[in-house]
Amino acid sequence: MSIAVKGIGWLISVLFGLLAAFLLYLAVGTHSGATALTLLGPLMVFGGIVFLALVAITFNPLLNMRLRFLKTGFRQFLLGAVASLLVGLFSISAWASWAAGEDDLSKHDAAVAIGALTYAANLGQPGAMLDLALVYRHGQGVPEDDRRAFDWAKRAADRGLPDAATFVGNAYRTGEGVAKDPQAAVRWYRQAADAPEALHRDEAAYELALMYANGDGVGRDTGQAFHYYKLAADAGNQAAQLNLGVMLLNGDGVPKDKAGAAALFQAAAQSTNAEIRRMAENNLELAARN
Repeated sequence: MSIAVKGIGWLISVLFGLLAAFLLYLAVGTHSGATALTLLGPLMVFGGIVFLALVAITFNPLLNMRLRFLKTGFRQFLLGAVASLLVGLFSISAWASWAAGEDDLSKHDAAVAIGALTYAANLGQPGAMLDLALVYRHGQGVPEDDRRAFDWAKRAADRGLPDAATFVGNAYRTGEGVAKDPQAAVRWYRQAADAPEALHRDEAAYELALMYANGDGVGRDTGQAFHYYKLAADAGNQAAQLNLGVMLLNGDGVPKDKAGAAALFQAAAQSTNAEIRRMAENNLELAARN
């Protein structure tokens, strides 16, 4: 009986460890401490309950006598429970350090922020990696270093952070921190533009639309340009609203729609960018005359 129970205990321990590792991967990669707690909290609580239960069994003579045949198997299960607690603490330390680093940045304490962000980034937190990329790009408390900025952003993008993909796309398009590569820029912009959860999805969609419209790094495709201009315009990007309006006004690869173009020009005319506002107003007058 004890051999069978021991085997079951080891199996449960391994499964428990795999679950803990999987939740660690999800939680460390999340952009929210609350999400990390949602993922790992139940695992940590369950692990704690199992730990306390096993302590009670071990030190209670009556329970120890009745359940002694289970002790060997439970020891292996205990390993999984303790592992889950350690995994939870490890993950929480990653996003807690990231949150602390962002708070220090907001207080303009760059030296302290960089330490916290670097710690979180080295634990695998992509949000901290992107923050470090921005710190090195803008020289916040450190000398500007486009190469290091790119490297941190690329690490975050490789972990699936959409806004980091936009950063990487910009770098490949402009050649900041890495050799220019329009085709790579298109790939990274597409990854960010096609991610609904991206905070700056409109920027990636707008840049991608421009590349399709101009045949830069990809074959010229007015249909794809229209699609991504619309995606960016719907998100409030006023440069995209202007360019989308021009496509509709001229029937560039799409049916003419003067009313739709006028509505887009009106929206773009509210821009704080003087050039976009001027061009939107001029095109609005042109639409009215036609």
